[in-house]
Amino acid sequence: MEGLINVLKDQQNVITKGLTNFKKCGKDRLTIEYVETRQELLEKDWALFKENNTKLYERFKAEDISQRVVDIYDATEDTYIVYKSLMKTTLNTIRSAKDSLNQANTSSTFNKSSSSFVKLPKISIPTFSGKYDEWTTFHDLFTSLVHNNESLDNVQRLHYLKSHLSGEAEQLIRHTPVTDANYIQCWNQLQKRYNNKKYLTNCILKRLFNQKRMQVESSTALKELLDTTCDCLNALNILGINVSTWDVIIIHIVSFKLDNETRKQWELSVGNNDSSNDLPTFNQFKSFIENRFRALECLDPKRVPVHQGNNVNKASIAHSPKAMLTTSSSMRCEFCLEGHKLCFCKKFSKQTVEARRDFVIIHKICFNCLGGNHMVSECRKPTNYIHYM
Repeated sequence: MEGLINVLKDQQNVITKGLTNFKKCGKDRLTIEYVETRQELLEKDWALFKENNTKLYERFKAEDISQRVVDIYDATEDTYIVYKSLMKTTLNTIRSAKDSLNQANTSSTFNKSSSSFVKLPKISIPTFSGKYDEWTTFHDLFTSLVHNNESLDNVQRLHYLKSHLSGEAEQLIRHTPVTDANYIQCWNQLQKRYNNKKYLTNCILKRLFNQKRMQVESSTALKELLDTTCDCLNALNILGINVSTWDVIIIHIVSFKLDNETRKQWELSVGNNDSSNDLPTFNQFKSFIENRFRALECLDPKRVPVHQGNNVNKASIAHSPKAMLTTSSSMRCEFCLEGHKLCFCKKFSKQTVEARRDFVIIHKICFNCLGGNHMVSECRKPTNYIHYM
């Protein structure tokens, strides 16, 4: 019996010594991992102590066991409870301090990000009126902001859809009730009507090929010609049409839209290339146009505004090179490029009615007076002053 009692006393001393050492432990050593490890050791020591105490009572009768054994057990149990409670309190303190530090860091990070946050403008969905060339933009925006928005139900989606339609598109689903089941039906109906790849392609190609020919050098006209061409090619790509092999065709068509001087410079630049036998690429053509309009922007002098009371000699302005250029260009025939108006062009009048009509449409010329700077609705000439017939 005495041997087991000594074992109990040794295990009691281990638990008591562990409590004493833990109280002396420095704050820099107290981490969550350290405390949790000591908890595991305490539980093992306490389990071993109880196991030996049970063996003592199994081997000897209760009346033979002295009060000293009971006192050892009670004292060890008290030490175990105090030790375990102290470690729990320490763990809670460490975790609370860590959480407070994390919150402070999060708040600091949020404040930094908030101070550098720039509020972006709200993205608005355009109203779709039924024009085929507007469908792709409307479709992509509506799909991104509404159709794929999981926070919206189908009733809300249909409400948004109806509120962003007008004209023919609005009439298509006007009498459809706003219900959950009707949204998919209406959306599919619009896609079936306007997601017409063939028609959209025709519209884009018409815009690409019907660009007006430049009559004089102009940085603005060059930029417009290049931007429209690139926009059309991008639109065709979006429709899934591979235009990567169209370079020679696009260059041929667009180069004939250039004014005579710019086209001559393009041909010279291609001819002076070391690899002149190779076909030019669209990127080369694009770079040439960009360099050309930048040069024209630098060389083009600003116009002198003429106001009442200005002492500038009006006669000198009229005979300046700029004025002569303007006068000459306004009298240049769009058909033969000679110094007269289109309505007096003999070569144009010899063309067939269909050829003249097509020329007027392609070059966006007024059907009424054959002027090139306005449409029929803006024409001030009498309505019987029609020449193309």
